[in-house]
Amino acid sequence: MMLNKLNAVHKIQKLKQIAILAAKIVLGNRYYSLKAFLFQRYSKFSIERPKISESGFTGFINFANYFSSTGWVVDSEGKAVKNFDLYIDGNKVSYFKQEVFRKDIIDAFAHDGDCGFEIQFLNNNNSSFKPSSYLLEIKCSKTHRLIHRTQVNFRCKKTQSRRRNKRTSDVVSMNLTKEASVEVDVVIPVYAGREVTLDCISSVLASKTKIPYRIVIVNDKSPEPDLVSEVRRITGSNSRVVLLENDSNLGFVCSVNKGMKYDLSKDAILLNSDTLVSDYWLDKLVSAAYALPEIATVTPMSNNATIFSLPIPNPRIDYSEPASIDEINKLLEKNASGKRIEVPTAHGFCMYIKRSVLEQIGYFDEEKWGKGYAEENDFSRRAIDAGYINVAACDVYVKHVGSVSFGSSAADRITKNLRKLNRMYPDYLPAVETFIKKDPFRALRNKINEQLLDNAKIEGRRKVLHVTHSLGGGTEYAMQSIIEVSSKFEVQSYILRAEQGGRVWILQNCPQSLCMEFDCLTDLEQLIDVLKKLEINLIHFHQLLEFDRRIFDLPRLLNVSYDIALHDYYLICPRVNMLRDKDEYCGGPSDACLKCVTSYGCHPASNKQIGSEKEYTEYWRLSQQFMNGARKLIAPTKGVQEKFSRCYDGNNIEVKAHPETRIERYLRLDTANQTIKVAILGAIGVHKGVLKLIEILKYAHREKLPIQFVLFGYVSEHLISSLHPNLTITGKYKQSELTHLIDKYGCDRALFLSPWPETFSYTLSEAYEHGLYPIAYDLGAFSDRIPEVGVGELFGAGTSMEELFQLLMNKPLPEISYITGKQYSNFATDYYEF
Repeated sequence: MMLNKLNAVHKIQKLKQIAILAAKIVLGNRYYSLKAFLFQRYSKFSIERPKISESGFTGFINFANYFSSTGWVVDSEGKAVKNFDLYIDGNKVSYFKQEVFRKDIIDAFAHDGDCGFEIQFLNNNNSSFKPSSYLLEIKCSKTHRLIHRTQVNFRCKKTQSRRRNKRTSDVVSMNLTKEASVEVDVVIPVYAGREVTLDCISSVLASKTKIPYRIVIVNDKSPEPDLVSEVRRITGSNSRVVLLENDSNLGFVCSVNKGMKYDLSKDAILLNSDTLVSDYWLDKLVSAAYALPEIATVTPMSNNATIFSLPIPNPRIDYSEPASIDEINKLLEKNASGKRIEVPTAHGFCMYIKRSVLEQIGYFDEEKWGKGYAEENDFSRRAIDAGYINVAACDVYVKHVGSVSFGSSAADRITKNLRKLNRMYPDYLPAVETFIKKDPFRALRNKINEQLLDNAKIEGRRKVLHVTHSLGGGTEYAMQSIIEVSSKFEVQSYILRAEQGGRVWILQNCPQSLCMEFDCLTDLEQLIDVLKKLEINLIHFHQLLEFDRRIFDLPRLLNVSYDIALHDYYLICPRVNMLRDKDEYCGGPSDACLKCVTSYGCHPASNKQIGSEKEYTEYWRLSQQFMNGARKLIAPTKGVQEKFSRCYDGNNIEVKAHPETRIERYLRLDTANQTIKVAILGAIGVHKGVLKLIEILKYAHREKLPIQFVLFGYVSEHLISSLHPNLTITGKYKQSELTHLIDKYGCDRALFLSPWPETFSYTLSEAYEHGLYPIAYDLGAFSDRIPEVGVGELFGAGTSMEELFQLLMNKPLPEISYITGKQYSNFATDYYEF
């Protein structure tokens, strides 16, 4: 049967050759024009600017099977190479070669000629030649130097075939009938970080593997003697470890190149010294690398590796580890065994590179990238230009601590190299952005996180789902405080956020921050199923900004009750803070609301943009229904309760202060300083009274008053030119830094200029915590909280500059104590009333 098939193939090949010869005789020179037209229109090949290899030649094998192969070879001038040999598994083979017109190569090198080839193997057309795979190599006939090699695999299945570099599916899969015989060097450059580096080396040596490997450590002139001595000790006691030492600090690029060049017969894995691996990580990377011959690099999944990250995609926040490396690897093996996804670039924290690719396109570019950053992106794009692809191995997880081995002092170099990379490859950033937007990892992350969420569920605890935006600020701070306190009283919390314009809803647990993403238009049913499995008992709405209107259906779909925290006035004011244009407080909802929102617009993050009476009526109706359906509305101060009561008929508004540590403090009293120092806490914009601050600064400067203002925060850049020298700006600060900063600048009082009735004000809490005497508008939370504590001064909107400065400068600051903060004896019962 096999012989009959072979005879049929030979007959077809003979007929094809006769037909080509006849066409050449009949058409003459027009044959080549017709051939070029047909190739350009129907070619199965494409190329994007091939690069010349170090050997002076370059080429590529586009197709190969038991009987034939097609591809192209050119020299350094882009001329067709006629004299080359073919090798199968290291043995030279005889063949019949036919020249093929390759318009893509001509376009790339601006040279005329038949650069392509179509080959029939003459000594392999027999039934005995049927391996599951073989190594096909092109070598120069004169020098025998390698031009290109590829592993040809059979019995493989791809999800969809298409032109190279233009795949319609990102998922690449293949079933190998036999493992490739591969040896690997694991290259670990070492510089600093003794503990993490030794943990990394130990994890590699301790991991189980079937693939033979060797560790090549490159000591890049480490400044840590203990680390160097330990690495030398490990090398001396383990035959699988080789140590190369640089005489001077050469940087990451030169170090990994040195490691990859140590043995030119082996594939290489670049492994950062701040990583941890687990059993069979190497075997799975090799399996992924040889799943298809066109794969150049493989990157595993990780906790901290930009687009390859899970459970958090592109991590932007600190979070506690949700599970061990082994646990996540088991989940990946269960849900993504053998799954590879094509990616726009590899990631250098752990990067598998085939030796054949290094031989064709060279190593990392030491001259361009200096001591490091963007070298792996450049290599990945060069591989793509040569016709290869980069993939992620979805069933491998390597933990990455991040920015330890080579420090975090390379910000300038990173910026410089990124600019260079974008100039070299203008399509690089768009390709990455498209990948992130498409996010082919999302389904896998959701599967893993759903199982981790289920594993992290604590039986017997009340489950509260907190719904909020992604804008941060006081709402975020209050929510996190509530979550932290409630966790001490048998309450387990989850957070649902809106991002990407409200289209994507992100579910995470606390404090681990496992993360699932849902498209609210297509994945709402899946989200509901997950929340039901988590057995949510109560929904705590903190903010509806950014959410699609489908959020109103969430309590009904889950069949649970809900509370609403009144952090601002969004439910009765689409502008959130009841400010008209600039900083004019409107006094609360009235007949003028429609005119206000149509003139000045809703809050930028609102999905309810109102431009007509009908839209405003619909907004008001939905808000009223939503508030009526709540178990209770939680107001942090009595003033908030009163403002909502004026425009809402419900009787479910309760006053419950945000939980804060109850403290006793003494006021600061700075008698040594002749110049009065006034603190302004937090970022300040129009909604925080920056226009009033400018007036105050001008007045103090004009009157030459002995007063200095210090902004512990920042202001919008376009307003800085309006400020005066009597204001010092510290920039953003952390809570832990505030005491030191206040001491440094000698402030003993704080000024609050918010023109709208804030609902709570955590900056007022900070002032009290640090002994600052607060002076504030008689409005909102300040008019409630300052009298309650009994320390501070209020002034009205009509207060003159002279009167205000009399408060700021002449108010005596007695050394008195006070108590502030709200604590609950049992948060679950006292606050949530469980």
